[in-house]
Amino acid sequence: MITKGQRIFTIRGIPIEINYSWFLIVALVAWSLASHYFPGQVPGLAPRTYWGLGIVSALALFGSVLLHELGHSVVAQRNGIAIRGITLHIFGGIAKLSREADSPGVEFRIAAAGPAVSFALALGCLLLLRLPGWPEPAAALLGYLRFVNFVVAVFNLVPGFPLDGGRILRALLWWWRGDLQQATRVTGAIGGGFAFSLMFLGVVSFALGNAVQGIYFLFIGIFLKQAADASVQQVAWRQALQGITVGDVMAREVVTVDPDLTLARLADDLFWRHHFASFPVTEGGRVVGIVALKVLRDHPRARWGEVRVREVMLPFGPDLQAGPREAALDAFARLSQNPLGRMAVVENGERLVGYLSVKDLLHILALRS
Repeated sequence: MITKGQRIFTIRGIPIEINYSWFLIVALVAWSLASHYFPGQVPGLAPRTYWGLGIVSALALFGSVLLHELGHSVVAQRNGIAIRGITLHIFGGIAKLSREADSPGVEFRIAAAGPAVSFALALGCLLLLRLPGWPEPAAALLGYLRFVNFVVAVFNLVPGFPLDGGRILRALLWWWRGDLQQATRVTGAIGGGFAFSLMFLGVVSFALGNAVQGIYFLFIGIFLKQAADASVQQVAWRQALQGITVGDVMAREVVTVDPDLTLARLADDLFWRHHFASFPVTEGGRVVGIVALKVLRDHPRARWGEVRVREVMLPFGPDLQAGPREAALDAFARLSQNPLGRMAVVENGERLVGYLSVKDLLHILALRS
C-alpha cells in the first residue's frame, strides 16, 4: 500500500515516511525537468547543471508537498486530532489522521490548511522572483516551484472527495444540512466522477503516444476512485457503529493459552481443535501476550516440542488491548493498524473479559448497515 512507508524523521511528533514508489516519481520528475523543462528555460548549460537543477527541483517539489500535508496536520493537532504520520508516495503525500473531524468547522479548517500552504509557497516564490539579481538557473527553479505549488493548490481544490476541495465542500454541506453521511456521498460521487475523467484523460494521452503521462493519469484516477469509495464506506461504518461499545460486540467465551505450553501442544490442543487464528496468553489471571498461527509457520516442525509459547508470543501492550467500554469505532480504527487484526479485551488493564476481532466488527456492521 502506498500509504505505508519507511520512517525517515519526525516533525512535531509526526513520523515522516517515504513509500518506495516515491523514489520512482522523484527520478521521473528529475529526468523530465533535466531533459526538457530547464533546457527550454535556460539554454546552453552543461548537462550536469540541468541534472542538478532537475534533482533539486524534484526534491523541492516534494518538500512543498510535505509542507502542504504538514499544514493539514498542524491544524488537526490544534483541534485535538492526533496524526499517525505523513507518507510521501508516487501520487504526492497523505497525512494520516487518527480520527475524523467531529464538526464541520474543524473539517473545514483542516482541509483548507493544505491549499493555503501551497498558495503561500507559490506567492513566496513569486515575491522572491521580483527581487533583482537572480542567476538564470535559480530564477528558472523559482519559477518552476511557483507554478507547481499553484497547480498543487488548484488541483487539490477540485470539489470531490478525497481531495481537499471535496473535504471543504463536505464540511459546508455537513454544516448546511447537518448530515455527514449524505455530505460524504455527494462529495464522494463528485470525486468518483473526477477520477473517471482522469482515467479517460490517461487513456487518451496513452493513445496519442504519451505513455508515461497516460499511465500516470490513469493510476491517479484509480487511486482517487478507490480513496473516494473507501471514504464513503468509512463514514457509513462510523454511523453504523455509533453508540456501540467493544463490550457489545466482543466474544465473551475465550480460549486462553499457558505461556509454558510447547508449540507442539499448541498446535494439537488448540489450533487444530478450535480453528482460531490466535489466542490470548494468560499467566496468573493476567494477559501477558497473544500467540498467532503464524508462529507455527515460522518454526520448523522438528522444534515444536522444544519452543515454548512465551518465547514466540507477541508481548501484551496497548496495541493489543481494548476496554469493554471503549467505543467500537475507536477499536476498529486501532484494529486496522494491528498486525493480528485482534485484541484482548481487559478490565483494569489486566483481567481478560473478552476477545475482539475485525470479524466481530464486520458482523455488527452487516447487521446495522
